[in-house]
Amino acid sequence: MSVPGTIARIAGLGPAPRPVGVPQGLGRRLLAHRAFQVGLGCLAAVVLLAAAGPLLARDPAATDYANQLAAPSWEHWLGTDHAGRDSFARTVAGAYNSLGAALLVFTISTLVGLLLGAAAGLLGGVFDLVLNRFVDILLGLPSLVLSLAVIGALGPGFGTLILAMCLTEWARLAKLARAHTLGSAQRPEVIAARMAGAGPLRAAVGHVLPGTVVQVLIAATLNLGEIVLFLASLSFLGLGAQPPAAEWGNMIAESRASYAVAPWLLIGPGLGIVLCIAGATLISDALRDCTDPAGRL
Repeated sequence: MSVPGTIARIAGLGPAPRPVGVPQGLGRRLLAHRAFQVGLGCLAAVVLLAAAGPLLARDPAATDYANQLAAPSWEHWLGTDHAGRDSFARTVAGAYNSLGAALLVFTISTLVGLLLGAAAGLLGGVFDLVLNRFVDILLGLPSLVLSLAVIGALGPGFGTLILAMCLTEWARLAKLARAHTLGSAQRPEVIAARMAGAGPLRAAVGHVLPGTVVQVLIAATLNLGEIVLFLASLSFLGLGAQPPAAEWGNMIAESRASYAVAPWLLIGPGLGIVLCIAGATLISDALRDCTDPAGRL
């Protein structure tokens, strides 16, 4: 699209150009995309389990040592663990804790990364220089090392683990938001909007930021599955949620000594992790397909 043609559109001689990076009919195409439907179904199943499960399940902390390692039955749908606790009830509680924590990390890191990255790209100057160098330092450290450093300083716990994950996740999104903002600012639509009289704020909000938001959401959604797996992994190592709290990672850790005789203990937390990762990956792929059809493999 040429700059003169875009100016004519903005001046009222034609339809207004779409924001950079936001194709027409994105929502409709996304809802019709099979991968998005399947991915949304996977995540919706976990959310429904976390929301409605407590109405169906027993107390996840109630012990019954006379009923240890019981096989799945109508009374205990996923059997019981080494303390006689209902595995389904603990899976439900784990869904609330694991997915809830992952969504909290997702929300905080996405908002912080988007706002700081876009601000750096739009404002430039000293703020951009300082933020870019700080982000480069964070990205130069492996996520696991940075997380372990935070946990070592503040002590193990679910809250500390969430804080550590937020510190490691926002930097990548800020880098992406900055790069997309800088690239979009030189597009004909934005240049034409400025030449037609739009102020810097109007041009940024109307033509740059919508596409930046879409690109950051694609990356953040893909990160959601990684966040769930990372939280579960560190909880498995005893650095996250502490027993007797129910979290998928520490549930798998607690079942290590019994999985040979009670393999059903792995079904609930394992399936929950798989559904979250698959759902986030499929939704991210669908977003990428709908925003960049030419980039499909």
